[in-house]
Amino acid sequence: MTDTGDVVDARQEGYERDMTHRRRSLAREFRLRYFTLQATWVIVLTAGAAIPLSAALGWPGWVAPILGFSVVVATGLEKVFNRTTDGAVAVDRLRRALDQEGRLFHARKLHYADSDDPFDEYVRRSEAAIAEFDRSMLAYAQRIAPPTKS
Repeated sequence: MTDTGDVVDARQEGYERDMTHRRRSLAREFRLRYFTLQATWVIVLTAGAAIPLSAALGWPGWVAPILGFSVVVATGLEKVFNRTTDGAVAVDRLRRALDQEGRLFHARKLHYADSDDPFDEYVRRSEAAIAEFDRSMLAYAQRIAPPTKS
């Protein structure tokens, strides 16, 4: 059984809609990671700077330990969730790769200009970018996982 042109077009539209949704989701995730980074380091810098200030201004003795604790917790959370390094970079790299493939496909440039079936090439290249992202995130998760005891 062969697909009619309308069915193929509907599948292509569905795939492009999925890629558009994925790119938007990745952009939101990257913005959230970036905001988290900024908020974390604002807390660290503000609380860290307030520690000696609390002593100089004669604030109660419990203030400096609370500020120090907040610095340690914020820094620890940053390290545990590692929101700013490999994960954020991989998310942004995938988003950019998918954006580029979408633009090239619609403009029929580079590898899409000479392809017999540009849409198949678009799917192949997009899925390759997603697979690379998945491999990098799996490697990242294995790298940060605590060692298992044998």
